[in-house]
Amino acid sequence: MKRLLIPLLAALAIPIAVNAGSLNSPYYKVTQDAFTDEKYISIGLPSNEKSGTYLQIWCWPNEKYKRRFIGKLTMHAVRDSISVTTRLDKEKPEYVTWNSSGDYDELFLGQGSIRDMRIYIPKFQNHSLFTLRYQTLTDGVHTVTFNLDSIKPYFKQAELDGCDWKAP
Repeated sequence: MKRLLIPLLAALAIPIAVNAGSLNSPYYKVTQDAFTDEKYISIGLPSNEKSGTYLQIWCWPNEKYKRRFIGKLTMHAVRDSISVTTRLDKEKPEYVTWNSSGDYDELFLGQGSIRDMRIYIPKFQNHSLFTLRYQTLTDGVHTVTFNLDSIKPYFKQAELDGCDWKAP
């Protein structure tokens, strides 16, 4: 009975941990739909400081014009504003407004459309550090950094797997 019960419990616990937002290291994943054979690619990067705060970028190589790329910041805290301050390496900081997902703990990179998110791809590819400041209702202002060097190989792999970061 133990031999059957322990693996069953372990199998049930793994998806719960992943869905709870426990992104602890950078990742690259290609997922293929079992019915349509279409694939999408996801890249994830946790912040250096705050557990549960991470960036995710998705690409659908089969989509030609609509919903081809999405980028999202998840912070697992009730945000106070959709305005954030960003900085790449030691460049001048930018105060920008990102779109909300409807949840209070996620923001989409970019201001008005999916195309706006695309401006971050070359920035992430050509810089080493992304610094972000945002505010939450419960515990004020947070500043987090992301080591972009750790996902640069993933952008190259995504291109090999069909993501055309420069396409319209």
